[in-house]
Amino acid sequence: FFSRAFFSASSIMSGPPVQMMGKEQMGGKNSVTSCLDPYPDFWVKQTRRGCCQELMGCEALTEFKIATIDQPAQDILYSIEDSDFWCRMCCAPIRPWKQTVTLGDQAGGQPIIKMDVPMACHPSPIQCCFHKTMTIMDGNDSPLGQAEVPFFWCIPVVKLHDQTGNHKYNIHMPTCWGGLCVDCCAEGCCNCKVPFYIYKPENDEPEQHVGKIIKMWRGLGDELFTDASNFQLMPPQGSDMEDKARLLAVTMLINSIWFEKNNN
Repeated sequence: FFSRAFFSASSIMSGPPVQMMGKEQMGGKNSVTSCLDPYPDFWVKQTRRGCCQELMGCEALTEFKIATIDQPAQDILYSIEDSDFWCRMCCAPIRPWKQTVTLGDQAGGQPIIKMDVPMACHPSPIQCCFHKTMTIMDGNDSPLGQAEVPFFWCIPVVKLHDQTGNHKYNIHMPTCWGGLCVDCCAEGCCNCKVPFYIYKPENDEPEQHVGKIIKMWRGLGDELFTDASNFQLMPPQGSDMEDKARLLAVTMLINSIWFEKNNN
């Protein structure tokens, strides 16, 4: 009896299991997004979900499967949109939507990233109000930051902030002519890539990007008859897991703003 009691007391005093540890036990890191830490880049693949529905004029729920660039067929994350059918039917470009990224290659995994985009106008030059914004949280609803497309003259810029309000990055297409035009040849000619470069806010010069988000060509059939898009995300060197989570969310915001057919 006494030996069993001593063993039980020792087990209780030995502390909680590893999966129950919070940020303090994990050295201050966010354990929910720690699964992103080993991956240097991501291949974000939108599925053809609801392609027939879209051919009839209604935007379907956006679904992504996420792998790495080196192993594009081995999915590590899954994401699905949550929005109202009538909003997608009647006001797709300005609709409010939410999106959750979960662990694993199908729905039902542990939530890793959550996004919330309220109803707002589609970004346009010299737009003075109702700018597009996105609130980014981890799977436990703890804030990770915010992305927004503020007022602009020629080239729209996605400004990314962390949870403390610190301005982390500017994301926009490469420019030429002093920032007046998009540099269509930044990634080479005749490859159908659409690049968005990641810049430090203090050094937003054309050749000073520190990372990339590139919309890749999927083939003639997919490009003509669906709005499914593939993206390569190459975060800045040394990005921590929270930076990677924020940039994954921005990739989905870029898809929503510029690559959904109902926005044309």
